[in-house]
Amino acid sequence: LGANEIISDLNIWFVIALRSSFTIILGLICSYFVYPGLLETIMWNELKLVLTASILGTLGLICMVSALKKGSLRQLGVFNLLTVFITVTYLIIFENLNIKYYLIGSFFILIGFAFYLFQIKKNRVAEYSIKQYSLLSLMALFFSSSGLLHWYNLKASIPVIASVLTQESTVFLIGISMFLFQPKKLIIEIVRNSINKIKLVFIMALIIFLAILFGFMGLKITNPLISSLLSLSVPIITILFGKIFFKENLNYYVSRT
Repeated sequence: LGANEIISDLNIWFVIALRSSFTIILGLICSYFVYPGLLETIMWNELKLVLTASILGTLGLICMVSALKKGSLRQLGVFNLLTVFITVTYLIIFENLNIKYYLIGSFFILIGFAFYLFQIKKNRVAEYSIKQYSLLSLMALFFSSSGLLHWYNLKASIPVIASVLTQESTVFLIGISMFLFQPKKLIIEIVRNSINKIKLVFIMALIIFLAILFGFMGLKITNPLISSLLSLSVPIITILFGKIFFKENLNYYVSRT
């Protein structure tokens, strides 16, 4: 909530690389104490499947970041619904999902999400390009595919921490590559201006690590539909927490889009 305002002036790829490096360290510490024999329990064929899911998720992240450079949160919200639709369609066709058990909960989440979209609706009409729509569509496809593949991997008894570490390692490699692709002078300037924000990025990394860890644990015992539906509640909870703990007006979220 408050972190976004503090790090909004930082280079996004630097933040992603630094944040993921912290989550990798946290994951390694966790695996040392919880899964001391991790490397001995996972086979190469299993690791390839986890890596594939992680790459798909990272590609989704790249598409999302690229689209949001000139896009809006409302656009992102709409295409998050597309992610849910792709996931539901796959589960119904290939996993014989009985949707009736999820109707009531889905209804309330979607109503809340619709309220969120209404709150962040822009007063002026933004220019939506085909490139943005393409990037957001690819984001939805990559995220839904990644979630489904991670689900299959976790069902196959692949340790949760292995999925977390692989996912974050992939994000780090992409993030640091995109960051180092910039001019050397700009890199030095970004690092110099970001030193005083490292503590904040670490706190953010700790929260994100726990979110990813518990998210994978939940995915393992439920299914991608519940996972994707609950992800829609994140902006709703953000609005509520912002109002409760930071006394923010709902119009604050409108002005940020």
